[in-house]
Amino acid sequence: MHRFRFLLASLPILACLFLAASPASAQAPASPCAADLTDDGVVDAADLGEVLNAWGPCGKSCGADIDGDGVVAGEDMAVVLDAWGVVCPQITGIGPVVGPPFGGNAVTITGTNLGGVTEVRIGGQQANKVVPVDENTVTAIIPPSQPAGSTGPRTVTLVTDSGESSLANGYTYVLLGSGDPPSILSVSPPTVPASGGATVTIIGANFTGAQAVFFDTISAAFTVINDELITATAPAHAKGGMYNVLVVTPGGAYTSVGSIAWWEGPAWPHTVLEAAPDPAVVYDATLRTAILKSGRPWRIAESAVGIEMVLIPPTTFWMGCTVSSDMTYCPGDETPNRWVTLTKAFYLGRYEVTQAQWTARVGSNPSSFYFASSEVPADQVPNRPVEQISWTDIVNDFQPGTGLRLPTEAEWEWACRAGSTRAFHGDPTQPLGFTDVSLVGEIGWYLGNSDNQTHPVGQKPANGFGLHDMSGNVWEWCADWYDDNYYSHGPSIDPAGPSGGGLLGRGSIRGGSFDRSEHWLRSSQRFYGQHTSGSGSREAGFRVARTP
Repeated sequence: MHRFRFLLASLPILACLFLAASPASAQAPASPCAADLTDDGVVDAADLGEVLNAWGPCGKSCGADIDGDGVVAGEDMAVVLDAWGVVCPQITGIGPVVGPPFGGNAVTITGTNLGGVTEVRIGGQQANKVVPVDENTVTAIIPPSQPAGSTGPRTVTLVTDSGESSLANGYTYVLLGSGDPPSILSVSPPTVPASGGATVTIIGANFTGAQAVFFDTISAAFTVINDELITATAPAHAKGGMYNVLVVTPGGAYTSVGSIAWWEGPAWPHTVLEAAPDPAVVYDATLRTAILKSGRPWRIAESAVGIEMVLIPPTTFWMGCTVSSDMTYCPGDETPNRWVTLTKAFYLGRYEVTQAQWTARVGSNPSSFYFASSEVPADQVPNRPVEQISWTDIVNDFQPGTGLRLPTEAEWEWACRAGSTRAFHGDPTQPLGFTDVSLVGEIGWYLGNSDNQTHPVGQKPANGFGLHDMSGNVWEWCADWYDDNYYSHGPSIDPAGPSGGGLLGRGSIRGGSFDRSEHWLRSSQRFYGQHTSGSGSREAGFRVARTP
């Protein structure tokens, strides 16, 4: 800092020395704005600082080497001094960003200090009818592409008396009019780092032959996976705001409005396993559409523990009692039935948390079934669900630092039902669910088939969201306090359970267990457990949720 202040105070003397020492062969820059090294629209002390900080040999890629001779020296400093105070144009956007190879369409260029515009070039070709609307806006007519009829992205360059500004790949020539136009259902993730580089999944239709993808007005590198799926690399962008995503195909162009935002800071670390739901797993087309419309990938692996999760879309569903064939009435704590709305999508663990996952996170295994048996070989013991844990153990020992949480009772029931309205959730062979208790063994481990022990997760068919063991194996803790009258007075939108618990302890637990009879595995069945540390049951485990 002291060195910089000294040099700044000595500018008049230094300028004379450097100018005198400059060889006659040094080439002047194309415009004074070549000296705007910080690209902030004005040549000032910040640009001089760039020269001083890079002083000396720097190779051919050094931005402060204005004359391009491989050395930051007096010639470069003289350029900055000669252009001192010049206000430079800056392009920030152009719209529309695509058009036909024969040109002729009007575009609007936005930015700052554009009032003195003298020329606009699209890939080196001069645009027609360039009109400065004001200091921040210029309109122009796109010229034909060169070579004639060629397609692809072009750099947009705007020239003023002070200098020029360019927007790399700012405009793309495309061929339109053949085939069905594209459409976009979802863009995920909806937030990406401002530094760029994140992989974004675009789900929609008619993507075959896609010619361009734009994030805001910036061209993005992309790959067409199939007619319904594109992956693209998010470009760098200033943080904040929600911006459009545009896909251009021979059939037309489609803009997904306000689909993506750039931000600073780490994103939720996870790996996308499958962007779109597998029809063989999520067999209901309505559920698949709801997942796609959420704008997030269907199946992911979160990074804190390595737990596989699937997306559960928002919904309005009929929550509460549905009786099985061995029942004649509804339990009081499952009534009255009511319409419940969940306004946000969430992720839920595809499986119950295993002993291996708990041990890796906490460092010990509290489970009762930590041994091999005639039903479970030794190498599968780590895949048994963890049990003998309380709500407090989960919240205090497992969750901190992961961003994971327990689902609410409403979230759990919607995830379990997966669109079904019968007593037991369905699977691919019985997609609407069923009420016949004799079929319970098809979807879960219970007293009649478990040999009175837990089993490795995922051995029974998944429900319509791809979730395994939602019925049986172990009870699953929810986030809510238990209240047997909650359905009569709880809210109908995003119910989170009562604010406190009574003598019955910290409910709720859901789904039944290996040690319960058939009707306890119903989707609406509620029960409770003691929440304090050390009060866990060999029947109770959990699965995790996450709000993205």
